[in-house]
Amino acid sequence: MRLLALGGRARLSGLASPRALGTAPRTPAPGAVLRLAVLAAFVWGCGGTELVGVRNFRRVSARLPDVYRSAAPETLTALDVESLKRLRVHCVIDLRNQDEITKARAKATPEGLELAGCLDAGGFGNMRREHIPVLNDMDSFWDSVESQLPPLRKAESIVYRALDGERLNQLLYSALSEGGNAKLNTAMLEASAAAFGRALRATAAAIASGDGVLLHCAYGKDRTGVLAALLQLAVGDSDAEIVDAYGLSEKILGPRTFLAETRSEQAEGADLTNLQGSPPEAMASTLKWLQSRPGGVNGYLASTGCTDEWRAQLLAGRAS
Repeated sequence: MRLLALGGRARLSGLASPRALGTAPRTPAPGAVLRLAVLAAFVWGCGGTELVGVRNFRRVSARLPDVYRSAAPETLTALDVESLKRLRVHCVIDLRNQDEITKARAKATPEGLELAGCLDAGGFGNMRREHIPVLNDMDSFWDSVESQLPPLRKAESIVYRALDGERLNQLLYSALSEGGNAKLNTAMLEASAAAFGRALRATAAAIASGDGVLLHCAYGKDRTGVLAALLQLAVGDSDAEIVDAYGLSEKILGPRTFLAETRSEQAEGADLTNLQGSPPEAMASTLKWLQSRPGGVNGYLASTGCTDEWRAQLLAGRAS
């Protein structure tokens, strides 16, 4: 995903490594051993199912056996389509903006393009698509970054808002860069509560109907990671389980997967490489932020429209 300037404000937009095999037998490098162990763990967590063409595919939680998460599915194979059918994935919740979807389809496999076209037209067999863009309102996102500034920098932002839009942009880019993934997560949670609420309710409704669900964004690590964390909190996963699940994206995808990618990895003078990967400590900070809000996690869920009735539907669907 890239950071772009738009109308004097900044805007996030979406974006998206094989190894040559030697012929002589050799001892795997330690990093390769770790990667194989991670792969085995998340394939086991999906009931032994791996998607060949889609990265970061796994269950959201052992307590939600029919809810899966992944990176963008446009690169899936014919075998992947069959795997999704076997898992009864009938609801695909896409958290990307439309421009991201368009770019992903330019690089899609034939099967991915066919599936996308069918979902656009209303469905693919029993499979349907819910398009719920989390970062559709970028003005609100940057307003949230600004609202979370410490007092002195917030006072500075008020002055820049009145007198110098470019300096305001630089200040907000720097705040996001310095805060890294944790700041990205909390700004999304604050600015996009309504979108997260829609996705949470769509997930509960689908599993209550006996359908499997696939949640995804571009890489399945940031927007999907936050949505997955909210679901995990709702079904009683521990903080440690949620932090581990979030950090697993970095182990699967590698540490240099960007949410914010620019040509120079810089924007408005701020280094955006802090938005790489999915460091576990970022989710730990995100959970602390949620728990510190008025009403804690339950208060946040209620603010999205997910009340006790929604949680009961989620849990009943999980047990069915």
